[in-house]
Amino acid sequence: MTSSGVDRLDVGPRAARPRLRVRRRLARAAVTAVGTSCVLLGVTLATSRGWRPPPVLPPLDVAALATVAPPDRHLPYAFVDRSETVVAGGLRARVVRPRGAEGTLPGLVLVAGSGATTRDDLADEAEALARGGLVVLTYDKRREGYSVVRRDYERLADDALAALDVVARQPSVDPDRLGLLGFSEGAWVVPLAAERSPSRVAFTILVSAPVVSPLDQAAWTVDRRLAAAPDPVRSSAATLLAMGRPVVVYLGTDVRPALAAAPQPTYAVWGAEDSSLPVRVAVDQLREATGARSRVEVVGGAGHRVPLASGWAERASDWVRRGCPTDDVVRGAQPVSLVGLATPPRPTRLGDPRLHLGLTALTALVAAAWPVRRQGRVARVRTASRRG
Repeated sequence: MTSSGVDRLDVGPRAARPRLRVRRRLARAAVTAVGTSCVLLGVTLATSRGWRPPPVLPPLDVAALATVAPPDRHLPYAFVDRSETVVAGGLRARVVRPRGAEGTLPGLVLVAGSGATTRDDLADEAEALARGGLVVLTYDKRREGYSVVRRDYERLADDALAALDVVARQPSVDPDRLGLLGFSEGAWVVPLAAERSPSRVAFTILVSAPVVSPLDQAAWTVDRRLAAAPDPVRSSAATLLAMGRPVVVYLGTDVRPALAAAPQPTYAVWGAEDSSLPVRVAVDQLREATGARSRVEVVGGAGHRVPLASGWAERASDWVRRGCPTDDVVRGAQPVSLVGLATPPRPTRLGDPRLHLGLTALTALVAAAWPVRRQGRVARVRTASRRG
């Protein structure tokens, strides 16, 4: 020590105390948040009522697949031509047409399924349909406003109609024979566009169409994965999905009113072994909405993406060329799954995830702000004494 009598401060432990208190507050807030969330979730699952297991539906009356009419001297076209273009909003697009085709041809826009799809994703389907005598356009999906929690199907329908205008301007395309084809999620978009513009859309084609709402499709798929589990487990899974509806608004999309209101004839194709959607239910709901305005085909041995080797594209092209004849007959194979939709649960208001988030955040903030009790003795400030 110097003889000048300097006070010395033990800064090491004291400097670490504020950081330690912050860590303790954060840890307490995290534990409180997790505990609150678990309690709220448990109460929601315990108080939800109304779920019942899905029924098993009777088999469909199925007729043989329609035979494709004998082709004229051009069909099927051996080659196709491709050209790049742009639809409204700067979305890149590609037009595929049969090479050497004579006269006017029907035009068709392909509306892709879920995900950030591009014009390349349906290139094989576009070529197969073009070989059948159609002028086909594929385009990049709009990514703005498209995410897991947000999807604006009305805006996607606007894009489909804008693409239809591009097809209508192509050389040799008959403006009175323009159609939309929706794959999977695209089959929620096509009916909305067709209902909105019946004077521009002459026909629609739906491939692997859920028809039921996105929530019902997800609930059916999850329930099939849990088919061997006890009913309380299946009911809890359905409740968790239903809780997402207030936040993920598009889960409640119902296209059945649009299907019923749209006057166009519809050609619908499903894979008999599709495990992503309730084919048996979808067939019933489509026929109920469209009546005799539809032509229904269930392809045996096919899953969600119906393979071109099954010939569905040739049959659909032939249907368009022959003026879109319809009837109330299901052709092809029996769906592998005849399981219907479960009766959905009815979560209480406490099941709203926004309320869960608010209460969880509130309890976490209270826990973080609560004073931290000091532990142990406070380090003493040692004062040096002058020695002499």
